[in-house]
Amino acid sequence: MKIIPLHYQATSLNKEFSYEMLKRIALRRKTNTSIDNLDENYTCISRIKDPLWKAVCIEMADLMGPFCVQKIWESKLGSFCNSNKTIDLYCSTKDSSTFINQYSFLILECLRHYFPDIKNLKIKVKETQRFSGE
Repeated sequence: MKIIPLHYQATSLNKEFSYEMLKRIALRRKTNTSIDNLDENYTCISRIKDPLWKAVCIEMADLMGPFCVQKIWESKLGSFCNSNKTIDLYCSTKDSSTFINQYSFLILECLRHYFPDIKNLKIKVKETQRFSGE
């Protein structure tokens, strides 16, 4: 079984992100997102250090609206297992785990841009430790 750490795969990924981009997403989706919520969502995405997870969160905001960022940003991608085509995804809370389970099909589609053979997310909850989005 070959396990590939994601941070090696995502080093060349550089998705431009700005407050204006988040605002355009909210306007295009016609969401009732207040400036405070946009500020909070922008802060959440800005704190994500993993460029691949940041790109996934931005794409999820584009697909579902900026509100979803607050549910998933603190999660952390683990390794991609080549033999069973899965990626570990560590959630900071049971709520984020539930949300990610419900919308895992969308997250998988976002990850397929980078891992075309991916079949499944292996979602794990780590409530004892607060993540910083790294």
